[in-house]
Amino acid sequence: MVETSREEKIRRVGKAEQEDDIFKVLSHPLRRAIVKTLYDRVELSYSELLRETGIEEGLFNFHLRNMRSLIEVTEDRTYILSHKGRVAYELIRKAEREELVKPNFLEPPKITWGVAARRVVAFLIDSLVFITATGVFLDPNFYHFIMLHILDLQQHAAEIILAYSHIFFAAFITFTLLESYKGQTIGKYITRIRVLTLSNRRLSLVESGIRNMGKVFLLPI
Repeated sequence: MVETSREEKIRRVGKAEQEDDIFKVLSHPLRRAIVKTLYDRVELSYSELLRETGIEEGLFNFHLRNMRSLIEVTEDRTYILSHKGRVAYELIRKAEREELVKPNFLEPPKITWGVAARRVVAFLIDSLVFITATGVFLDPNFYHFIMLHILDLQQHAAEIILAYSHIFFAAFITFTLLESYKGQTIGKYITRIRVLTLSNRRLSLVESGIRNMGKVFLLPI
């Protein structure tokens, strides 16, 4: 059992080292150029490979030494890609194809009525959860504000904000942290909504703060 575990660990380490070799190639444009040149030309001598890639010789030798596991030297002293080198080439080509067909992230997604409705529901759920958690229902003034006519609400906006400023601030902190950490508040989690940037990445803490500042502090006004 111990021997099997040791062998499995050795295999995992060996696989990780092989992946490291490939990723080292993929991370540098000159190494990618060497791999692509060898794949296209199949077999090249040292001078031919140097000329084809157009890399300065000292730099070329440095990268060639770091690519030993991806390149094989034949009996005729020519260079060809090893199996691992061909795997690296396929990864490079796949990445390039993905780059060509990637969507335009600068174009904002279209908001359908269904998405808009889910956003409204998520906002109402978040508001209900926060009002309940902070005990606002126990405040008699809360029901007074609820019963006010819409015109009276506008007149009493400053009074409402002043009375519940601590709750607005707590909501701002909570929503900012949740959306920057998971991209979701409780309401968004229930309605399966996630907040992302146009490039499909998670919001940073600053971006989430700017977004929620308008939602928490300006929306009540």
